[in-house]
Amino acid sequence: MADEVSSIIQSLTPSSTFTEQDIRDAHAAFKKMRKRKAPESSAALVPTVSPGPLSQEQRDQIERNREEAALKRTTASLEVPPMPKQRVGAHNQTYEYNDINDAIKDLNTIFGFHGWENQVTDRKCETCETADGQHVHYAEAVCTIVVRSGKLSTRRQALGCATLHTRKHNDTVVKGNAKKAAESDALKRAARLLGTRFTTVFKSPGPAP
Repeated sequence: MADEVSSIIQSLTPSSTFTEQDIRDAHAAFKKMRKRKAPESSAALVPTVSPGPLSQEQRDQIERNREEAALKRTTASLEVPPMPKQRVGAHNQTYEYNDINDAIKDLNTIFGFHGWENQVTDRKCETCETADGQHVHYAEAVCTIVVRSGKLSTRRQALGCATLHTRKHNDTVVKGNAKKAAESDALKRAARLLGTRFTTVFKSPGPAP
């Protein structure tokens, strides 16, 4: 390589004389030139063309894909059974139930705070007296749940009821509790129509310990 560099230099300037050091310096400079970064390929130098705006059909397809993905996630969440609570009821039996607060929490978690709404209508409350002197307050309510996913919406409706007993005929507190219990029951029953997550039917574990 040194002989080649020397011959090139001497051919360019034949009247000059070069020392061994000059040849070594020229050789080092030549090696540096070869180590320099090679220019980018012609393909990399071609300017990229940005894609044009999406058509309405492409935007609709993207929106449909998003809605289908969200629906799959929601469906998977709805199939998970709830963790019921327990209470002691009649004849000292332990009963499992789905609490209204847990149902609302699950609705918010699965569909989002703005992804669902409910409306309670057709409230009724009647009172009758039994033979042993007790007064029975029977309440009814209809709850409608609307779930939204993009441009799609799902509507579920159910009737809820509740019965409370008291010794007083005009007990406004008990009547109010009966109405609230009926509305809660209606909400849980309407949510049950959306999936297993909101089921209200459980097996009784048996007598209370």
